[in-house]
Amino acid sequence: MDELLKGVRYLLPCIETRLHIGIWLACVSYRSSRELSLEITFAKKGLRDYQVFVRRDDGVLLQVESFDRPTRLPHDMAHFVVENELRLEQGFWGLLAAGVLFTNMRLAAGRLRPRAREQSRSVLKEAGQHPIEAEVLVSVMLSIAEERADDDWQVVQARLKEVWKPRKSQRGPLSHDEVRRVCRELRIAEEQWRALSVGQSITFVWAPHKRLQWTRR
Repeated sequence: MDELLKGVRYLLPCIETRLHIGIWLACVSYRSSRELSLEITFAKKGLRDYQVFVRRDDGVLLQVESFDRPTRLPHDMAHFVVENELRLEQGFWGLLAAGVLFTNMRLAAGRLRPRAREQSRSVLKEAGQHPIEAEVLVSVMLSIAEERADDDWQVVQARLKEVWKPRKSQRGPLSHDEVRRVCRELRIAEEQWRALSVGQSITFVWAPHKRLQWTRR
């Protein structure tokens, strides 16, 4: 129970901004026969306001409603960096690439495949606790990166040890090199975001078995 409470402590800021856990439990989804490539565009609408559009390689365009008003890095962008660098296939973006449709998404263009609702239960059952694991990892990585504690392996190990973990992880233990790489990429992404003027956007590409790519527009 103590371990679970520690995990919840890391989740609280994310629950306030996105209510990710509720979204995952209430989503409509389908499992495609292959993992989709995603072109994810974050458009800055104001100093603390942004829009997210996701173009899948099957022609579907989705608008993702985000609930945070970031002063630093948008929460969904942090999810992309962490999940992409750590190869988390059952985090937010990994599940979206697998064909999941969350309730905070709107179909903007294209046509969804039939039987989405019928296949939703099997996808969520397969994901199990992994979406929550991804949320916890994003939170702790953001905390370590913002405090620039990633070079101190003892501090990092203590942070990772105290957070909640699922019964079966979707990946092995994190190495020091992985933590430093994730934190570096989070800081780079934040610099890219801060450099954008209102009206500009940055696009990330989620491709199977490839690390992040981005373009500024």
